[in-house]
Amino acid sequence: MVISVASVKGGTGKTTLTYALSWLLSEEGKKILAVDFDPQGNLTFSFCSPESLPPDAATSRLFQTRPVSPFPISQNLHLLFSDGQLYSYEVRGTVSELKSPSFSLRPLKANYDLIFIDTPTSLRPLTKAALIASDAVIAVADP
Repeated sequence: MVISVASVKGGTGKTTLTYALSWLLSEEGKKILAVDFDPQGNLTFSFCSPESLPPDAATSRLFQTRPVSPFPISQNLHLLFSDGQLYSYEVRGTVSELKSPSFSLRPLKANYDLIFIDTPTSLRPLTKAALIASDAVIAVADP
């Protein structure tokens, strides 16, 4: 199941929630893939430094329908990291490019119990792409 964590407002804790759910559920034995759709890369930085990550673990590859190899953070937790190419899809992504992650994530679903997508703030193209690819959404809001 693919679950996007989204909010139209910044500072609501969606990245923190995505990070915590990913870690906690992986520690409980669930196989988790965390995907950072936010060009700012806060989820990526929460796990590790992106400079140490291989190019085939970049989230932008989902938009290019290129094969991805999620990076193992731990035995049960893997990451697709935010990279600089995501900005181009936020600014000028075509409709077919924004639908691509939906197709690119399908084969990965068989390898994971849950796939969490951390989205950028607002309802811009990358957030829309994440929502299209999702089976469910956790909408985070200030109390």
